[in-house]
Amino acid sequence: MRCSILLLFILIAVTGCKKGDTGSSGSESYLPMEVGNYWRLNKENYTEITGTKMIDGELFYEFSSRVGGDVFGQTYLRIDKDNNLIEKYPKYPGEHYTHAKFSDNVGETFWTSGKKDVNDRLAKVIQKNSNQIVFEYTFEYHINLKGTKYTKTYQKGIGYTGYKEVRIGGRVYNF
Repeated sequence: MRCSILLLFILIAVTGCKKGDTGSSGSESYLPMEVGNYWRLNKENYTEITGTKMIDGELFYEFSSRVGGDVFGQTYLRIDKDNNLIEKYPKYPGEHYTHAKFSDNVGETFWTSGKKDVNDRLAKVIQKNSNQIVFEYTFEYHINLKGTKYTKTYQKGIGYTGYKEVRIGGRVYNF
């Protein structure tokens, strides 16, 4: 009997769920979303998930960022059923911005808003492997930045890259 109880305990410990796992958390997500996750360059430059908010009937995570020690911003993000990273705005229901399409393959493109305005960018997957995906964004409609490109890399299980300290699901990674 003791052997059966011990075996059951070991089986539960090995196969049990990890604390905090959600549909967009964990090692398979390109941007793990859980309140408390953060990406820090230093004390004055960081992004942290500080809460959640329902927008248009969908759950979004509140990303709070500080840049240069004094500029502070909030962004509301979620990964939808098609594995797209979507931003919505509480003040502008119905509008959204697509930051990434994690299911896309190299060479595929999409518009971030489709509005053909200064904030709309042409996004293209330029690199993808089993651990990361790289998007290239091109300003097409901004009068001063037309043709300007930049990239953003997402790493599975980590999210944003280029930070010195990252906390995902309570675990801290130093780079």
